[in-house]
Amino acid sequence: MKILNDEEKYENEAYYISSIGTEGMLQMFLDHGLIDNISGDYGRDVSKLCHNATLYYVSMLKAMYGDMLMDYVSVHIGLFDGMDHSWLQLGDAFIDPTLQQFVDGVPEVAIVPSDCTRYRSDNKMTPSEYMASLEEQLK
Repeated sequence: MKILNDEEKYENEAYYISSIGTEGMLQMFLDHGLIDNISGDYGRDVSKLCHNATLYYVSMLKAMYGDMLMDYVSVHIGLFDGMDHSWLQLGDAFIDPTLQQFVDGVPEVAIVPSDCTRYRSDNKMTPSEYMASLEEQLK
């Protein structure tokens, strides 16, 4: 699997994502009881929390960069190698803050070419549609 965090082609995507980081997300997971502790094993800490991580990154991107960037962001719900998963798309890249739960050695927030065949999107939506769908599920 080719991970492209440091390639020039994806420097804009890397810029937006690197400004967020994962420490705040893990602390939020801990504060809300989604994990018992931060173990230092990122892949284990985020295991089965892809939807929460996707929501966190959508919220942070919107808070930091406003609605203008949201026009270029999509949220995907589907499968990664047959496992239930969610991830973001920004431009020609998938932004996956929990890929490490499936693939050892990738960055905590992986930037992957959007033509990677290990992903299968069953539902692509705007960040607003994604947030509304989560609110609907909570009713």
